[in-house]
Amino acid sequence: MRQDSMYNVHTDVTMLQLLMAKWQPRPGSNSLMKESMIPRLLWVHKDMSMKELHFKVFKHMRFIFSEWADWTHPETQRVPKSDQRVLKTLIPFPYRRDADDPQMSRAEFDALTDEEAFSICCRDIFEGKCDGF
Repeated sequence: MRQDSMYNVHTDVTMLQLLMAKWQPRPGSNSLMKESMIPRLLWVHKDMSMKELHFKVFKHMRFIFSEWADWTHPETQRVPKSDQRVLKTLIPFPYRRDADDPQMSRAEFDALTDEEAFSICCRDIFEGKCDGF
């Protein structure tokens, strides 16, 4: 088994770093600033298609979509704390099964399979002839 110089993993696998940030209040101001967090590392097979890769990332981060649906649902019982100002300005959860459906609750979103949730939230991601480049 050959290995690359990245943690001695097999050459069929590569590391995908997800650099994430969160909004924090700027000291002495009413504005917010981005604060970087520790990168999330995913090990992915190099032979994955772009759709498979996006699906893997979506499954890893699906909980964020659930939280978003919960915080912005009109019937939510959650109230942001004073230091969670950014939660007061979230846009409504935009994903629906059909365009005419009401906003999904967290329970409705969580009841979807990963495949169903992915097809709703990532409708325009498809496999094509450019995969693998």
